[in-house]
Amino acid sequence: MHSTRYREFLLILFYLTLASVPLSIEWFSPRFHVGLTVISEPLMVLTMGVLALGLLLGQLPWPTKYTRLDLLIAAHFVVLLLATALSSDRLVSTKYSLSVTLYMLVGYGIPKVLQLSGREWRRAGAAFGLGTALLAAYVFARHLQQGFSYSISYTIALPFSANGHTNFTVQLEPLILGLSLLLLGCPWAQAGPRRFLVAAGFTITLMVVVFSYSRASFCSLLLQAGVLLVYTRWADLRRLLFVWGAAAVVIAGAWQVLAHIYDNASLHNTTLFKEMSTVQDFTHDLYTETKAPDTKSEVAAAPATTATTAPAATSDAAASAAPAPPPVAATPPPPVNDSNAERLSRWKYCVQLFREMPVLGVGPGTFPDRYLDYVKRTPNHPIYLDTNQRMNAHNLYLNWLAEAGALGFITGVLLLIYSIGPLVRQMLRRPLPVLVLGLLAYYAFFLMHSLAQDFWQEPRVIVMFWLVMAWQHRHLWPRAEAADAPAAAEPAHQVAG
Repeated sequence: MHSTRYREFLLILFYLTLASVPLSIEWFSPRFHVGLTVISEPLMVLTMGVLALGLLLGQLPWPTKYTRLDLLIAAHFVVLLLATALSSDRLVSTKYSLSVTLYMLVGYGIPKVLQLSGREWRRAGAAFGLGTALLAAYVFARHLQQGFSYSISYTIALPFSANGHTNFTVQLEPLILGLSLLLLGCPWAQAGPRRFLVAAGFTITLMVVVFSYSRASFCSLLLQAGVLLVYTRWADLRRLLFVWGAAAVVIAGAWQVLAHIYDNASLHNTTLFKEMSTVQDFTHDLYTETKAPDTKSEVAAAPATTATTAPAATSDAAASAAPAPPPVAATPPPPVNDSNAERLSRWKYCVQLFREMPVLGVGPGTFPDRYLDYVKRTPNHPIYLDTNQRMNAHNLYLNWLAEAGALGFITGVLLLIYSIGPLVRQMLRRPLPVLVLGLLAYYAFFLMHSLAQDFWQEPRVIVMFWLVMAWQHRHLWPRAEAADAPAAAEPAHQVAG
């Protein structure tokens, strides 16, 4: 017999886990070479343990219906399991596979088993949003204390993400999108003080992202704004544009005030426009070439072809006997942006690994160590700012190719296509319903970031991804299919539960 109390207890654990994900910090033990995201990952394990126990004891119902999406997800993770079994480093691949499986089960598996209602979905979204809002408030307070710059944003992000500020700010972008959707289509958020609170939260969160100097986040926010502008009718868009304009004015004023208060060298180590201008600059050749000795050395070392006097012949003989200077390694000019140059190097190495192991790849999670070993074995490989850091390939799709081969890449891309396909078919409709519009903007954000990042093992991003996918296929599309006509869908100015 299924227990309502057991289900409610599991739901509380689920909400607590979601709220803890944005606020967790990274912990790593050099002795045991084990990392952990505290406190979210222990809560995830506990929640999944309670779920498994409830299924085994009959307190929770087993899922009886499986969709095509379930099969695609299963296929992708079966490929990861096979790639782990054949990995060049099974320990690393096992830890990686267990981590990504845990994130998928929390974000996708729990909602499937519990069959969340509309109210429970709203509570889950509110829990995740609350954790993200508290994180944004904390970072905002730190910026008020220290000022802002490229280096300061990295320092503030370090407890939460050791690999950079983009991994940190990217989890704030769904909150910015969610607040925009509330202002756009939720009557509750458009009345009096509540509208002011939502607008203030939007402004503070956007200010944190702007102060981060994250080029990827700037591009992503512009893309999201473009999607909202194109697919929203003017009567609703005016409310949003007013808040966007007010937020821009406040952020510009705060920028000037903080730059005046904290007038130090670190504030000006990288200007915003200079950083943004390097987004697409991959012109620097990463691999150094060997150049010949200069002209003077060649003349001095070359033997004379004619001899008119004995002393001259002796001098020429001595010159020809002297050893030629060794080739001098050309020192290339520094790249316009170290981050771009390092990414290009990792992407090229991904292609190289795929050619070596095209079917199942070199093993999930093994790219960082393999790349560091490759750099050590390549004496002329340039060293950039992040070259010697143990990081992923910074491209989700190439990372699938390198670590899980063609099978991992195909199953991963099919998974994305299956979820995005219904949205693409509705792109000719204008305006779009708010919930469909939010999904379209979210997937645009995720796909764009995946070109320069790999968040498949980043819990702060990927748990939200699985939640969105579960909500889309368990809650939105079934209702749309039941309506059996686009005209029966909800109006564009309302957000349904």
